[in-house]
Parts: sequence; C-alpha cells; structure tokens
Amino acid sequence: MTDCLLNVKNLSVDFVSADYQVKAVNNISFTINQGETLAIVGESGSGKSVTAMSIMKLHEDKATRYQGAIRFLENDILKMDSPALLGMRGSDIAMIFQEPMTSLNPVFTIGDQICETLILHQKLSNDVALQRTVELLGKVGIKEPALRVKDYPHTLSGGQRQRVMIAMALACKPKLLIADEPTTALDVTIQAQVIELLASLQKEFNMAILMITHDLNLVKHFAARVAVMCDGEIVEQNKTALLFDAPQHEYTQKLLSSQLDKMIDPEVHDNHSVLKADNIRVAFAIKKGFFKRKVDEFVAVDNVSIDLKKGQTLGIVGESGSGKTTLGMSLLNLQNCTGTIHINNQLTSGLNNKAMRPFRKVCQVVFQDPFSSLSPRMTVKQIIEEGLILHQPDLDQQQRYKKLLQILQDVDLPEEVLFRYPHEFSGGQRQRIAIARALILEPDLILLDEPTSALDVSVQKIVLELLVGLQKKYQLSYLFISHDLKVVRAMSHHMIVMKNGKVVEAGETESVFGSPQEDYTRELLEASFF
Repeated sequence: MTDCLLNVKNLSVDFVSADYQVKAVNNISFTINQGETLAIVGESGSGKSVTAMSIMKLHEDKATRYQGAIRFLENDILKMDSPALLGMRGSDIAMIFQEPMTSLNPVFTIGDQICETLILHQKLSNDVALQRTVELLGKVGIKEPALRVKDYPHTLSGGQRQRVMIAMALACKPKLLIADEPTTALDVTIQAQVIELLASLQKEFNMAILMITHDLNLVKHFAARVAVMCDGEIVEQNKTALLFDAPQHEYTQKLLSSQLDKMIDPEVHDNHSVLKADNIRVAFAIKKGFFKRKVDEFVAVDNVSIDLKKGQTLGIVGESGSGKTTLGMSLLNLQNCTGTIHINNQLTSGLNNKAMRPFRKVCQVVFQDPFSSLSPRMTVKQIIEEGLILHQPDLDQQQRYKKLLQILQDVDLPEEVLFRYPHEFSGGQRQRIAIARALILEPDLILLDEPTSALDVSVQKIVLELLVGLQKKYQLSYLFISHDLKVVRAMSHHMIVMKNGKVVEAGETESVFGSPQEDYTRELLEASFF
C-alpha cells in the first residue's frame, strides 16, 4: 500500500551468548499505515517489547541476531549503519518507555533533556531549542512550562514525567511513535489524560502509533487494529472491533475471558466485626530550619472510620497519594495514628510492639510486589514457616511440615516448591507464596495492598479466584487496596473512595458503581472506561 509506513516481514530475534540461545521473536509480520494505531498485546514474555525495540534496533548488537526485514519508508532498518540509525531514532521514529523515572536522566533538568533532542536532530540553537521545549511542555499539558523546564525528574509526579517523555518523543515530529506500556504505572484518571493527549497529538501530526500493552480495555478504546502475541509469535491479527467480537485463536479467547466479572458471594450475613476503626487520623510533621522545628503538618489520613465484618471485603480505592496504603498500615498498627481501632472487639490502637504481637497472627498482609516482599536468601519453606516458628513455637518440625503441605494445597502449589528460592518462580507463583505465608497463621483479616497490579490479566484473574475461594473456605475478611476499579468491583462487598486523605464516598460496591454521588467518584469511573 502506498501509505504503508512500517512493514515488518518474517522478523525473528534471537539473543545469543556462549552458553545459550533464546528465540524471543519468531517469524512475525505486520504493517502500520501512516496515521494508524496498531496495538500489540500479550502477557509478559510474549515478545512485545522485544519487537518494539527491534524496530529501532536498540538491542545490543553482539548479543542479538535478527532475521527478516523491518522496512520503514522503504529503508531496511536492520541493514542501516550506526550513523543512519542515530539520525532515524528520535527524528523519524520515537519511543515512550514504560517507566519514565528510569528513562529520564536524574542529573539533568527536563528542559536540558528535551533540548538535547532538538539540538541533535534539528540543529537548533540553544535559545531556539529552549523556546521550542517550552512550547512542547505546554502542548502536553505541563502547567507553567517556562518555569518547569528547570525542574529535575524527581520533582515531578508520575503523570507529569510521562508527559515530559511524550514531549521529548514528539520534539522532532516523528512519523511513528512507539508507546511501550505508557500508562501502566499511572492512576486511572492520569491514564485517561495521557491517552486523550496521545490521540489528539496523533491527529494533529498525522502520526502512526504502535501501542505495546497488556491492557485490553485501553486497546479497545484506542487502537484501530490489534496483533496478539504469545511465546514470540503473532497468533492473531484483526481490526479491533472484529477481534473483540469474534476472537479466533484460543490464546486470544483466553485473554478476553480474563476480563473480570463479579467474583464474590453477594450476601454475607455475619455481623461480627473483625475490624472496627473510628476517626483514624495520620499526620506527618513538616519541619524547617536548623533546629528542625515543626512549622506545619501534612495530613495523610483525615478522620476515617470503617467497620469490616467477618467474611467481607472492603475495597479502598483512590489515586496515588490519596492515603489508601497509609490507612491500611494504620489499621494494623504499622503506622502511628490517632483514633480508636478494635480487632475482634479488642482495643489495639496505641499498643506497643510487644502488646501487638498476639494480633499479628490475626492480621496479615500481602504486598503489591511479591518479588520485593519475599526474601531472596530464604527458601519457600523458610519464608512460609517463619511465622509459625514465631507465633506457634510449641509445634514440632513434623507438625509444621504438615501445615506447610496443607497451605500449599490451598494455594495450588506442589510440595517441591518448598526447597526453591523466590527468583525461580513467575510473578503469579510468587504471589501464591506470599498468600501462603499470610494464610498459614490462620488469620481473620488480610490486608491486600494492590496484590495483582504487577500481574498479567490472566494471572491476575487466577490469583483473584484463589483469594475468593480462600475467603469462602476460611471466612476471611479482606481489606483490598487498589486503584483498579474493575478489580475492586469484582472483589469487594463494600468500598470507600479516598481523596487527599479523606473518604469522599462509601457504600455497598454495586451502589457506588451504579449511582455514584460524588464528582470525584464519577471521574474515577469514567477514567476506568466503564
């Protein structure tokens, strides 16, 4: 086709060393037309990002073998020499990476980093490049851009850093923009803003976009065509509407079936309060001067009250900085706070570590990232039984091992995992280990802090189904912290919506979703593409 901008034909990518050879991409083909959006979707390890980086030939030359062709405006990128590649990168093809904090240089201002692109590719003077940088920052929605050019990346929020990355990518008005998971680390409202920004800039510049993502909801609303990758191969390609309406390949069907429906039992009639908290307040002192005197305070949680019954799940939602995690830590006495907290009708607020120890067995935590929450130096057996040794010292080795086997059965893991280390497992398996560690003490309450946000959609659904099954079996109560409203709707009986430390809306989950009373709640729901 005459308007074909990129033509990837029979591309294979192998990573080689003296010890091994890995085929990351296997014989894939696709095209992107000018002004079009193509999404490549698939789970972690499917080859999406390898494909994206191959288009700009960003892999290490000595360790990478390419086969096939990548033709951009009739030039084969795989045959370009280094000077030609440097001229193309950033000018004709630009890329937005997943995590802007690691993509931006922390020792240079954002203005310097955008100016560098303009000076290198467009040969602009320093003054003209700075003027153009201010215009770009304004175009991507950075307020007071003339002042913000002097800021360093660490002083910006996640959404602002991603806008800076977009400004840098668009500096030379590229014909093709590669966006590799550009919204994964952002709150839902910021995600919606970034996607709307990309769509408007695409229209303005008539720019093609290659979107790399595992977010099927995002694909449905943004991409014209979809290519589905699995194990390094494209297993299905089609127009977006056709693929979502009638997926042909079983892997595509599996991905689409991973979309979440209501997963919990709607009725829980037990009136026993596992956790009751009144007027919880957390404030951090702001100190200044040589003697660090308190001049003000930052209120992270502002007079929040909850009542969680046995066997129920309370969803806590809100954007980053809303106070969700701080509230959760406070309720378990892991963060200093004021107010009153009762666990199983016993007052726990104000207790010291020694007095809280009996309640640690009753209340457990499963964290967001299982890789960082599991000690890499301990075997799975040591990780799971550590709590038993501390809280049930009367058990002998045989009794502990029997409980270990029972818990592994509950989380659907085989016995042989006990003698391996966390790095040997996938993200979903590591989260099962973290759940087993929490569950072995037979708690009444588990705090789940974004427990599936780091997982692929199909693995996410499996872990959530596991949590639902465990709740039914053991009548567990969950505090479920998340910014993903789809997950909260599937998992929660009741929910609270937090903003700036305050609860702005609370109620039965379906009532809040069906008839939100506050503008902020409606904003969150709209941003989640419901």
